[in-house]
Amino acid sequence: MTTHISSSPFLSLSRYGALFQRWAQRLLAVEPRATDDPVAEAASVRALADTYRESDPSFASDLYAAADRHELEAEAETARRQG
Repeated sequence: MTTHISSSPFLSLSRYGALFQRWAQRLLAVEPRATDDPVAEAASVRALADTYRESDPSFASDLYAAADRHELEAEAETARRQG
C-alpha cells in the first residue's frame, strides 16, 4: 500500500527556504551603499518586490507596503523640518 501526502508543512518550508536562499544570494552580491534618498530606497524595495510578485505575492505585498510607509514617513519628516 502506498500513501501519498499532498500537502505537508515541510514542502512549504523547503519552498520558503529556497526563496530565502535566492534572496540572501542577491543581498550578499550587492555592495551596501548609503543613501539619503527615500524615493530611491523605496524604488529599490519595489524592484525587489517585483521579483517576488509571481512566486510569493504575500511577501511582495509586504515589500510594497514597506516601501510606501518609508516614503510617507520621509515626507512627514521633511514637512516637520520645514515647519
